[in-house]
Amino acid sequence: MSYNTDNDLYYVKRYCEKTTLRVYHRLPTLRLYVPFHVSSKLHNALGETTAIYLNDNDITNYVYYVYDKRRKQGRYILNSYITAILELNTNEEYTFCVDKIIQAKPQYRYEYYFSYEKENQESINDRKFDIGFFATEKLTFNEMEEKAKESIEDAFGSDYWDVVIGLNQGIATPKWLGYETVPNIEWDLKGDTEVNFPYSILDLQGHYSPKAWCNLTNEMIKELLEYKLSMITVDYDNKNLAELETLIGNFLTKHPNLKWREIRIYETGKGYHVYIYLDTIIKVRNLMTYRHELGDDLNRLLIDFYKVFLQKFGDFEEAMAFLTQNPYLNNPCAIFTINTLFKSKYSIKHEKGKIEYIKVSEETLVKLIKKHELQH
Repeated sequence: MSYNTDNDLYYVKRYCEKTTLRVYHRLPTLRLYVPFHVSSKLHNALGETTAIYLNDNDITNYVYYVYDKRRKQGRYILNSYITAILELNTNEEYTFCVDKIIQAKPQYRYEYYFSYEKENQESINDRKFDIGFFATEKLTFNEMEEKAKESIEDAFGSDYWDVVIGLNQGIATPKWLGYETVPNIEWDLKGDTEVNFPYSILDLQGHYSPKAWCNLTNEMIKELLEYKLSMITVDYDNKNLAELETLIGNFLTKHPNLKWREIRIYETGKGYHVYIYLDTIIKVRNLMTYRHELGDDLNRLLIDFYKVFLQKFGDFEEAMAFLTQNPYLNNPCAIFTINTLFKSKYSIKHEKGKIEYIKVSEETLVKLIKKHELQH
C-alpha cells in the first residue's frame, strides 16, 4: 500500500518468506521463533517495520526481534499467546511477512486533455481523450507535450499524433493539463513498449475499441489502484471552509469504524480539495459511495464511473478481474486514473498559431487534521 501526504511521502512494501518455525523455549509456555537467516533477511530489508504477518494473520503485537551477539544474527520470537491461538507448530511451513515503510521522493502523473473543434462546438470541458504519463520531476510545457506525443506514437504508431484523436470528428486540440503526485515506485512496463516512461491513453467517448491503452503491466496497475483506494478525495466548488468542515464531521460521525489517519484540506481557485488518507484499502464501491456522501463534484464522480464501468462490480478484486479479462477493454489501465485531484491545473490557449498555457488552479494547504490529535 502506498501513501502520499505531500511533505511526508512514503509507501509500504511487503517482504515475505516461506519458513518453518523452531522452538525458542518450552517453559513455562511454548514460544517459537523464525529461523535466523529468514529473520535477518526480513529485519534488514529496506524500510522501517510497521506490521508483521504469519499466513495473513496480523501478529505485530505478539512478536519481537532478539539479536544474538554470538551468532551476530537476530530472530523473530512469537510469544506463547499467538503460538497457542494460531496452534502453531514446527512441522508446517508458514508464510512470514514484514511490512516496511519506505521514504520516497515525489513523482508526478500528468494528464493532458483533448477535445474537438467542430461546428456547434461543445463545451471545452467536454473531454474526448486523456493522455496520462508519469515523470520523476516537474516538466516544462514543451516537455509535457513531447511526452504526450511519444506515448501516442508508442500506442498507435508514428503517424497518429496528428490524426488519431480527430478521426471522424475533425481536429482535436489540447484544452487542459493537470498533474497529481504519486509515490515514487518502481515501474513495471510491458516488454514491447518503445518508451521508457509509463503512460495511459483513455478514449472517453468510446470511438475506439479498445478504449484504453497503456504500457504498464497488470501488476503495476494493481499497485497504483491500491494507492488510489487508500484515500478518499473530494472536490468542492463554491463552498466555504465552515460548510466543508461540517460535511466532513458529519461523514466521520456516520462512519465511526472508518480507519483514517489524516485529513488535508487545500484551497483552490474555485473551492477546496480534501484528501482523507486511510490506513487500509477500501472497496471501489465504498470509495464512490463515500465521495457521493461527502458531496463530491457530480461530474467528477460520473467520469470515474464512466472510465471503468464501476457499477458492474463492488470491490477491488472484482474490478481487477473484470478489467483484466474483458476483451473490449484490452487492459485495466483506466482504473488507476480514478480518484484524482490535481495539484496544479492549466488551461491551454491557441492564438495566432501559438500555444500557451495559463495556470487556472493550484492547491494551497489550509488545514491538517490528524486522527491521533483528535483523540487526546
